[in-house]
Amino acid sequence: MRVMQIVQRFAPGGLETIAASLQRRWGAGCRIVSLEGACDELIAAWPAMADLQPSLVCAGKQAGVDVSCLLRLTRLITRERPDAVVTHHMGPLLYGGLAARMARVPVIAHIEHDAWHLNDPAQFRRFKIASALVRPRLAAISDLGAQSLRERTNSSVQRVTNGVDMSLFAPAPQQAARARLGLPV
Repeated sequence: MRVMQIVQRFAPGGLETIAASLQRRWGAGCRIVSLEGACDELIAAWPAMADLQPSLVCAGKQAGVDVSCLLRLTRLITRERPDAVVTHHMGPLLYGGLAARMARVPVIAHIEHDAWHLNDPAQFRRFKIASALVRPRLAAISDLGAQSLRERTNSSVQRVTNGVDMSLFAPAPQQAARARLGLPV
């Protein structure tokens, strides 16, 4: 399955780390699109993500409403023909979701990483408009986020576990950890 994830700016942060982890799991044929920033600058600022540079695409979004970015993104999605587009947060939902809808992508999913911004009436109005236009499958990374989305949208919301890759963060034996920290064993 070919998946295209869309983030606002691929810079150090929680949702970007999740997108990177998913990209590594899904592998070749999948892409991360950063609406903002230049790819070489983004990777230079976050060297731990250098292995993802071949799968990173930068859309060159300018400040404010950028219709040309929406058109470029639609052309990219049409050319790449992903099976699914996953958007992370509001800007990506609007730009990536609309572009995916125009490119007739069969599955569009939107993941909310927090729910606080939906308390702002203007932000929530934008979210409702974008959701009505895009009609994505909704997901949230926490019970609180999923509950908040369900209550506000009267929609079905999938909870996606924001887990830790235990192969990267396997706990060390207690004695080894105490010795490494200079504590009595």
